[in-house]
This record gives sequence, structure tokens and C-alpha cells, in this order.
Amino acid sequence: MIWLLCFVWASAAEPGDLADIETKIAVERPAELVLLTADIGVMEQAFPEHCALKWEKAVQSSGLGARFKVTYKAALMRRRLSATVSQVTPDMVEWEHHGRKGFFTRWSVDETGVAPAIHVKTWMNPPPWPLKRYYMKRIKPAWEACYMEALNGLIRIRG
Repeated sequence: MIWLLCFVWASAAEPGDLADIETKIAVERPAELVLLTADIGVMEQAFPEHCALKWEKAVQSSGLGARFKVTYKAALMRRRLSATVSQVTPDMVEWEHHGRKGFFTRWSVDETGVAPAIHVKTWMNPPPWPLKRYYMKRIKPAWEACYMEALNGLIRIRG
């Protein structure tokens, strides 16, 4: 019985944990970077290969309606999804990842802090118990680190 209690404790997430993947970085002219996220060729270069690989771009691979497939990796998670650039405004780009395990990712300008920033957020539902703790402790931090590397890659590409 004690082993069962230990397993339940080890598998549970911390109270109040949010499953959303989110990060931001302060930059000059963040709107320019946000608009770059609508160009899938640029994003393929911005993401490190250990985070996103096997990019397949459709004929239209830039702007509203651009379609692509990508495999995301974070810790032990691998997810191959089709996606579409579903919204583009001067300060926000949204990707819709399709399918049963799909999600939305929004790249936006954040002017709430001291300096303007580019903000990325993916809305996620946490996996069910017993995987939730692993997701919160391993996958979510790895995915957020990947987003930070992609944001730095965008800065590098923009020059």
C-alpha cells in the first residue's frame, strides 16, 4: 500500500500548475520578429533541430494560410503535426496545429513590461495522471527552453 501512495505522490503535479507553454524575450522592434513567425522557412531556421525537425512546407509557406508539418521534441515527447498559419496581424501571428493532439501557438508583441518583448504561448491541456508530473517537470521546461532558443534564433536571423 505504501508503494501505491508513493507512486501517486510522484505522479501528481504541483497544485496550481498551468500546462501552457510560455516564454518571452525583450527585444527592439518586436513586431518585426512577430511577422517573421508567419514565414515557415524562417522558423525552420530559427528553431534548433533538437526541438523541431522534419519540416515540410506546402507551396504557400509564408503568410496567412501557410501550411506545414513539423515534428516537435521536448524531453521524451515527440509530436508530428500538420499546422496552418491561421491569423496574422501587425502584432500577432497564430499557428493552428491540427488533429487530436493539436494546439494553438501565438507569437505576439508584449508591451506590458519595462521593455517591449516578443511573447510566445501555446495553450495545452496537461496529460492525464500518471504522466502529468513528468509533463510539468520535464516536457514543459524543455519546450519553453526550445521556444527561447527559437526566439534567439529569430533575433539572429533578423540581424
